Amino acid sequence: MGTRSDLRSMVEGLRGDPDALIAIILDQAKTIASLRRANAQLSRMVQDLTARVNDLETKLEESQREAKRQAAPFRIPDKKRKADPRKPGRPAGHPGAHRQPSKPVNEVIVQPLECCPNCGGPVADLRPVKQIIEEVADTPLRVVDLTTYTGRCLRCGQVRSTHPLQTSTAEGAAGVHLGPRLQAIIASLRHGLYLTTRKVCRVANEAFGVRVTPGAVADLSSRLAMRLEPEYDALAQHLRQSPGVYVDETSWWLGGKGRWLWGFTDLECTLYRVHASRGRDVILDTLGPDFKGVLSSDCLVIYEDVCERQSKCFAHHAKAVRQAIDSRPDGATPFLQAVRLFLKFLPKLKTLPAELSPGQWLEVRRQLVEAIEASVRPVRSDPHEERVANRLRKHSDHLLACLDYPWIESTNNRAERALRPAVIGRKLSCGNKTAHGAHVWEIMASLAATWAQRGRSFIDLVFLVATLHPIPP
Repeated sequence: MGTRSDLRSMVEGLRGDPDALIAIILDQAKTIASLRRANAQLSRMVQDLTARVNDLETKLEESQREAKRQAAPFRIPDKKRKADPRKPGRPAGHPGAHRQPSKPVNEVIVQPLECCPNCGGPVADLRPVKQIIEEVADTPLRVVDLTTYTGRCLRCGQVRSTHPLQTSTAEGAAGVHLGPRLQAIIASLRHGLYLTTRKVCRVANEAFGVRVTPGAVADLSSRLAMRLEPEYDALAQHLRQSPGVYVDETSWWLGGKGRWLWGFTDLECTLYRVHASRGRDVILDTLGPDFKGVLSSDCLVIYEDVCERQSKCFAHHAKAVRQAIDSRPDGATPFLQAVRLFLKFLPKLKTLPAELSPGQWLEVRRQLVEAIEASVRPVRSDPHEERVANRLRKHSDHLLACLDYPWIESTNNRAERALRPAVIGRKLSCGNKTAHGAHVWEIMASLAATWAQRGRSFIDLVFLVATLHPIPP
């Protein structure tokens, strides 16, 4: 009651002072206007936060879908799919192609048509129809009961006879052996096609009628890898002398612990290494401290200054620009658009050095360098632009490497493609259990990939070393 009487007395007092009443009303109006502005600002913040939450939820949903469908073409975002994709197959007017015989004909069969197969009546206008059929034998497994002899030479001591089919001298309970050709096929299935050991056993049983255990496949791989280790070491020596090496790394498992799988490749060979380190020491140990070729890689910090001549993957630069554009609510700025076009068309200039004289090419290169430096030198106020500009400043020495060294590709896709089969194998086998198993995998997988690159048979390579007296490849 006291409050009401006080308010009544204040109103009675203001009736005699209109200026004070007007001041109070104006002050209240300012307070109301300030509250309205604050309310409008809070409403905008709520709208922005709601839009941000919706955007993050959309990205989270896309990320979860990507984790479930990692293989192309399912991983391509819907907004990047072409509305009218090119019709599959070769373009119109392309010369035709058909299957050719793998080997010369070694058997001729004539199947006569003496009468109608339906009614038994005579058939007129007979015309021969030629076909070449490639088929495996009804019993592809060759089982040989081999007898060799052992004895004592009066001059040399204990000796024995051997046969080219022998892969071991074991006898008794261990006297049933797999021949060298079958061992080579099993090794190719395991390390060339990345089948699991149990699937290799199934193929051996169903295709050849041979019962093999997963442990036998692992032991066989180990013995063959030790014989092929000199060939594996030769791959490293080849890469050290290569004019250009592409390198990449990915995660690996060894005995349940995280490791790294390194892939080194050029036009002729591929070398895998399973290592505990993801540092530059692996690169120096593999290629040597005096590597004179060009090292192509992504922009990971471990590759910085590891050798004198380097090339950075344009696709990784383009991805960084694309992420900067997607992160901005207003889309691409003129700077980001210019960088994107530059990265898109610069690799297409690879033919310029061959078409211009050395002096003309040096002038063109100078102008390109000046244009790059002028565009990235100023500090950008936009944080997205500054990240891209700082990236180009950091790798400015390598931006024109694909033009300076014509034998180097503009992207690091060759190294990523070399790792892709190994990643598939990792998904199936979850890596290796022991360090010895990892070394066996390194040797066999490297040689299988290299022989595929060279268009040669990995089975023939393994066959040469699987015999009791290995033949040098």
